[in-house]
Amino acid sequence: MEKLLKIDLKRILHSRRFCILILVEIAVVVLSYVWNTYPYGQTLWNVAKQPFAPAPEFHVDWLEAYYPFTWYDKWIGAGMGDSILDHFYFIAMPLCAAFAMGDYVTKDHTTGYVKQVFLHVGRKQYYAEKGVCSFLVGGITILIPLIVNIFLNA
Repeated sequence: MEKLLKIDLKRILHSRRFCILILVEIAVVVLSYVWNTYPYGQTLWNVAKQPFAPAPEFHVDWLEAYYPFTWYDKWIGAGMGDSILDHFYFIAMPLCAAFAMGDYVTKDHTTGYVKQVFLHVGRKQYYAEKGVCSFLVGGITILIPLIVNIFLNA
């Protein structure tokens, strides 16, 4: 099972479709950062350049503009952003995780690769390996864009 798992992980992680899927997810995360977090940083930078400027009237927008957010406050997983990209990412995240592995399972069945594997490995062991591989690939598909977003916000 370990040998088959290594072969499947290598096939999936080095495929062109998987790389495109990860790049699209990273693009959504980066656009969310640019749309939500970057303007706050620019406002804080402008305030830091003028430390003796008179404070504007106290209201919610002023408080949001001058409050120094931490990386945990503004990353896409905190749920603070009301951006359409944040919502799109969390709606599409399970679909992307399922697509990464489901594409290869379908391809294996249509090409007859499964029949060749069944000659060497039993059905139960094959599908158990596919379950473990699906779990690992889905986790990688979800974690890579989130880690990129945390690094952008740090």
